[in-house]
Amino acid sequence: MENENSEFSLIVYGTRGSLPAPSNRDFDSHEFGGSTTCYLIKYKDHLIAVDTGSGAMRLGDDLMRQYEAFRTGNGKLVIAHTHGHWDHIQGFPFFVPAYIKGNQIAIYGNPKKVMTSQLGDSVKHSDVPLVRGVHEIQMNPENGVFPVALKWLQSQIAFPESLDGLRTAVPGVEIAYKKVNHPQECYSYKFTVGEGKDRRTLVVLTDHEHDPELDRLTDYDKEIAEWLGDAHVIVMDGQYTPEEYARTKGFGHCVGQKAVLMVEEAMHYDADKKLYIGHHDPRHDDEFLRRYETDLQEQARDRGLDKNLSVCLLKELDEIKL
Repeated sequence: MENENSEFSLIVYGTRGSLPAPSNRDFDSHEFGGSTTCYLIKYKDHLIAVDTGSGAMRLGDDLMRQYEAFRTGNGKLVIAHTHGHWDHIQGFPFFVPAYIKGNQIAIYGNPKKVMTSQLGDSVKHSDVPLVRGVHEIQMNPENGVFPVALKWLQSQIAFPESLDGLRTAVPGVEIAYKKVNHPQECYSYKFTVGEGKDRRTLVVLTDHEHDPELDRLTDYDKEIAEWLGDAHVIVMDGQYTPEEYARTKGFGHCVGQKAVLMVEEAMHYDADKKLYIGHHDPRHDDEFLRRYETDLQEQARDRGLDKNLSVCLLKELDEIKL
């Protein structure tokens, strides 16, 4: 996992959306992976996780194996949560560094305050940030969902009440955020390091739905394209094909072909980009995803974008170097 060639990289620990998609004798997911959304961003000695879907179990195991600091209770991790749906938080109860006394974990996410009545009787707070509330719901023996309570974890876990603190939470990394279109709200995150010609920007835009027109860009789509404009690497939801979108409209997810159109518009701001499509549907096996990737690459080539835009589907445990 250590990267000697790049100070800034992203490692993919979960590529799926909605549900994990493990391989079996009738379904092959070995190539693209079966864990739900989880990414690790590394910059020098600093670590940032984006979401803790089921891939967070493997992430935690790797941190424990490869970093003495996490084994000895001296590890530090910032987690940026896009939103609180289960496929983006379900791995946290199995994230071993959170059980080690002394490790420091700051979890940023939706700061909207919610009342106890909205979370259920098992949460004993009158007014908490939503990002904290969903973690307490999924880790509370009183509600019968999980046998270990969040408050029993030995690490120092903080839920900052504002996303503004995330902007400067990691030395040397500028972090920005934007609310995007998804049920119950979702955030996209932008990570930038360096200056001048060495400046590099990564945008994670998962769980996002464009406007319904698939063959043209609306004002909202162009707003998203502007957000992507200065990015060199874009990790983007592309869960559905155009045919599937006819019955999944309003679910809060993107069609890969529309993602290519939005990135094409974003190239007006900065031409060279790499687009990685993720949040793969759990019903899409490796064979399906290979065809889907080819279709998107052909679309980019037919639109004359292939010299400045590379399009790939995310694969679990890939490392993307910026």
